[in-house]
Amino acid sequence: MFVVSTNSSDYVGPTIILGTLGVATVPNNEAIEIYLNDGTIPVPKWVWLLWDKREQIFFYYNGPFPEEGKDEITKLCSSYHCLVSYLCICHLEWVIDTEMRQLIDNNFN
Repeated sequence: MFVVSTNSSDYVGPTIILGTLGVATVPNNEAIEIYLNDGTIPVPKWVWLLWDKREQIFFYYNGPFPEEGKDEITKLCSSYHCLVSYLCICHLEWVIDTEMRQLIDNNFN
């Protein structure tokens, strides 16, 4: 997880958190996960960006078949809007994934 922020009390800009979620799998085989560097670096299934000023989280599906991202997003958010099948926007209140919910609650509540 990467947090962009500043300690200055004069700073009024946004806080942005960027991270990954899950491990990508070989197309048509959910059991084989994809790793780089001799199996030490997992390839993320999702890349996400949380922007506090917009109260939204942007999810990018990192898979070879973008249409699968639209099916997968239902596991993360109860309601969402997809700009294209692999890039979806979810309001923070709609996040249902327990890991993402905990991250939001710990950083913005």
